[in-house]
Parts: sequence; structure tokens; C-alpha cells
Amino acid sequence: MDINAVLAKMPLALADHLRSLMKLCGFGGQPDKQKAFLSNWLKKKAFFDKIVEHQGFHGITRLAPGFTQGIVILTYSGSLLTLSTEDEHGNREAIYNSIDLRKDVVQKIEDKNAQIIFPLECHKALEAKFGKIKKTSPILAMAIEDNPEDTSEEKLKKLRLIGERISKTLIVVNQELFSKHSVKSELENREDLFDRWIILTWFRIGGWEEDVFLARARVLWLELFSKSYNELSGKIKDTQKRDERFLGIVNTDFSRVIDDYKWLESEKINRDLGLMIALEQIPGRKDHEDFLRAEIDRL
Repeated sequence: MDINAVLAKMPLALADHLRSLMKLCGFGGQPDKQKAFLSNWLKKKAFFDKIVEHQGFHGITRLAPGFTQGIVILTYSGSLLTLSTEDEHGNREAIYNSIDLRKDVVQKIEDKNAQIIFPLECHKALEAKFGKIKKTSPILAMAIEDNPEDTSEEKLKKLRLIGERISKTLIVVNQELFSKHSVKSELENREDLFDRWIILTWFRIGGWEEDVFLARARVLWLELFSKSYNELSGKIKDTQKRDERFLGIVNTDFSRVIDDYKWLESEKINRDLGLMIALEQIPGRKDHEDFLRAEIDRL
């Protein structure tokens, strides 16, 4: 990863904020640490996108005054904020988590009577006119629920659940950054193979969001194929033949499988499931494990 190239694609304020965070974490003047930090930050944004999509939320860049529904927000610093549906007094339940990265801010704030100043816009700070939460770092991403028919109680329960799920995931990702005992799989060290995964060409994403997508795809790649790559390594000692066989499985055989799976699942729900969601539903499925096992046993 070229740190400067990735930062150059971002809005200037975001890139400057991330440089400041690197210094705050003690990574100034340490290219390897900065690379790890940026990779980690991209992964957190990728997990945010993944979780909100799978929970039936969709991203939005601006919310005008009068918007009363629940919102989940990720800030530049990686903090998470959930805001419940607005009540008749203009109050919302707000739960803020700093996700353990910055030590100069409160780790968690819960407020039953937060009053947020609208509009809310990505790349601008959230401010409140009343409540314990006064101001956040600029908003990186926002998501709102797609199902308007849920009751208020159901919406609040779902919002709390998604907030807890994202918070726990981001904390684990942060711990990876500071862990001194990180163990990489064989496949994790093979960026050259990941770059040749044909499914990456099925997506067209530009700007700095391309780097977020690649972080998300890399997590998926490892979930799908790490075990199989290890098994192939044990069966085929010729590394060139092993890699050729592995790419044949992931680029030809698996591509047919995911194409069929997406079509069938989309038919069940009577709408397009979406390629990324379909892919991310595969890891851990017995039929996927059986498919890979059969491909390896054919050797």
C-alpha cells in the first residue's frame, strides 16, 4: 500500500485528520506503523459498510432538518454514534463509543435526551444543542434503516443491536493494530494472488472508496479461501502448480458457484440481493466447505 497515494484520493480534511491520528497514536515518522494504521482504518470503514448493509440499512450523505428516524454514524476518528428515532419533544437516545483508539476523549456516552442540530452531512461535525454529547469529529459515514414499517420499539432494538455489533467489531480491529502477536495465514501474505482474483473486476468503484472496498474484499477473500490454500499447500509441493490450481478454483469454479447462488437467493426475496452481500453470506456455509473439499479431493 502506498500511503501517500491512498491519502491523496481522500478529501483533504479527512487525509489531514488521519495524519493527525497517526501522530496521536505515536506512529509519526514510522512508515510501517502508518501503513498498518491506514490499513486498519480502511478495514473499520469496510466493516461498518458491511454490517449496516447486512442489517437492512443504507448509506446516506446528508439528512435535512425534520428527519426523525434512527441513524448510525461513523466519524473520521472511528467513533460510532447511534441516534434513535426522535420523540415528540425532539429528543433522541444517543449512544457514543470512541472505540478505544483515542485516549483524549470519553470512551462511552449514553444519553436519553440528546437534541441534534440538523442538517447532518458527511465530512462535517455533528453538534448537539442539548445533551451530554456536544460535538464529534467530522462524520465519515451515515446509514438509516430501509424498513419504515417497524414499530418504534423494534427500531430502537435494531439500532442498539447494530450499534453493539459494529462497536465490538471495530474494537477487535483496533486491537489487531496494537497486537504484538499477530499471526498471519499463508494466504494473507500472498497479495499477488488476491490481486488476481477475478471477482474484483466485477465491481467498479472509484476514488478513495475503492480502497475501502479492497479492504472489505480482502477480509472476504481470507474468510473464503485461507483454509483451502493451506490444504493445497500440503498437497502440492510445486508452488507454481499449487498457485495455478488455487486460482483455477477461485476464479473459475467458485465464480460459477457464486453466480448461481446470487441468482437463486435473489429469486427467493424477489429483488436483487447484491453481489457483495451474496459473497459475504458464503463463508461458513456447509455447501461452500463441501464444494472446496470436493475440488481439493479431485487432485
